[in-house]
Amino acid sequence: MDSLNHHLPLGRYTMLIGPTGIGKSSAAIQLAQAHYARTGICPHIISTDAFQVYRGMDIGTGKVLPNEQQGVPHHLLDIQSPNIPYTVGEFMAHIARIEVAVPAPIPLIFCGGSPLYSYAWLNQYSLSPAPHDPVLKQQLADACEAQGSLALWERLHQIDPDASATIHPNNRHRLIRALEIILTTGQKPSQTQKKLRTDVAVIGLTTHWEQVRTQISQRVSSMFARGWLDEVRVLNHQYPPTAPGFRAIGYPVILQALTQEAPLNVELLKQTITTQTHQFAKRQRTWYRKFDATWITITIH
Repeated sequence: MDSLNHHLPLGRYTMLIGPTGIGKSSAAIQLAQAHYARTGICPHIISTDAFQVYRGMDIGTGKVLPNEQQGVPHHLLDIQSPNIPYTVGEFMAHIARIEVAVPAPIPLIFCGGSPLYSYAWLNQYSLSPAPHDPVLKQQLADACEAQGSLALWERLHQIDPDASATIHPNNRHRLIRALEIILTTGQKPSQTQKKLRTDVAVIGLTTHWEQVRTQISQRVSSMFARGWLDEVRVLNHQYPPTAPGFRAIGYPVILQALTQEAPLNVELLKQTITTQTHQFAKRQRTWYRKFDATWITITIH
């Protein structure tokens, strides 16, 4: 990560982007420590991950645990119960409060795997929540049940390709909400009023795609070795399977396997989740093309 040192000392805002598995979290910590060594001021790291906000969902989300943070303050981890939705609007509101609580000249490093969250803050989205329409929502839910979630995703993709790029075809909740916004307001979820910030250093981490694939495979295996199955078992006793937190990659697959009578096939679970994560990383790569970033090619060790 020596190439990151060229960005020292840090300004007020730095954003690290890149596909899952490339090492954004460790890079953010190293960058914060290097800045502290130079200036005596320790930056704070803000998670831009849609699922690391949920308490108890540690292993499967790749959360940086307190004993791994190496003295660098982290924000937006473990702030929400898994059965309560967390929205981009809430994320933006939390950032505003953090900016007050952690004033300049303390640098803020944004780091996480949810491109929409990063993009929303970077472009200062003006998020006025669309009203809920219970009748329409039920109609969409019925259509999803009858036609499958992929049909809803294809419908959304035709109307708003940018929004569909951030939503997994199996994520029924977000698909229904996106279509509900379109049909009630006539607005595309991806095209809210926005104004690009010019005071943010956006650093993109990239590498050969095969390295990313290998790292993802190793990461998934490591998650199982660290007790991911037990983590999901505990959560399954605390929250219903419809809890928003369970939409994170891997959790629905494991939940389904745990509720079946057939013996667990852990190797099949690993393969399935690895494939899903590869697909997600590809969607991240597509989304990050929208960012005006300085890209650094790294080698994953």
